[in-house]
Amino acid sequence: MANSDQIPGPDNEFDTLQGIIVTAVTANSATWAIPAPEITKLTDKQNPWAATWLIAKDKQNSTSAQKKAKDLARKNYTKVLRPFIQKWIYRNELVDDAAIEQCGLRPRDATATPTTKPDAPVVTIKRGVPGELIATCAIIPKAKYYGCLMLEGGLLPSDFQISPDGKIIVNTMNNPNPNPQPDTVTGFQFDLTEKRLKHFTGLKPGVTYYFYYYAVNAAGVSPLSAVVSMMCW
Repeated sequence: MANSDQIPGPDNEFDTLQGIIVTAVTANSATWAIPAPEITKLTDKQNPWAATWLIAKDKQNSTSAQKKAKDLARKNYTKVLRPFIQKWIYRNELVDDAAIEQCGLRPRDATATPTTKPDAPVVTIKRGVPGELIATCAIIPKAKYYGCLMLEGGLLPSDFQISPDGKIIVNTMNNPNPNPQPDTVTGFQFDLTEKRLKHFTGLKPGVTYYFYYYAVNAAGVSPLSAVVSMMCW
């Protein structure tokens, strides 16, 4: 798999890769939302590695003690670097495949197809600037896309469907007695992207909005989340 352990064995290759990674994540920490303390954890281990490697790579003039110090520094560095790569690069939705390659790593494995549908999302809503509500949900393993429905004035109609590719279908043509609930819905917005965070703007102050989330992967569509509502300011 492309996101399996990519820490190389030879010290010179390890040194090259770690330098590329630290440079990339430091330059893009704000864009990729990597907390500064997480990068500090890397550099705290990078410095001893760099110092000991500088000496130990001169094999003819370095002592066995200096080589052991280099091995220990690499071991300690790897313990921090390996989980960092997984959490802040591969599982970071703000880091796309181009950014992963910028880190000197292979892109995510595109051949692994999920065999189970995602779980139902857990949704949270907060207010942004006046007229804005911001929705998000917890990360769902193996979810490719996150869909969010925002309704103004009422709950989601009972006669709706989510297609296998995550699109919403509301069909009352074959229902002779449609739920009267849709008549109370005065506005509707829909967002289906790879991002969990959704910004809805231009909303009406004093109006309550209702949010539903779902997740999509190659195996299908998750159950719809529980509805979460909030009044806009």
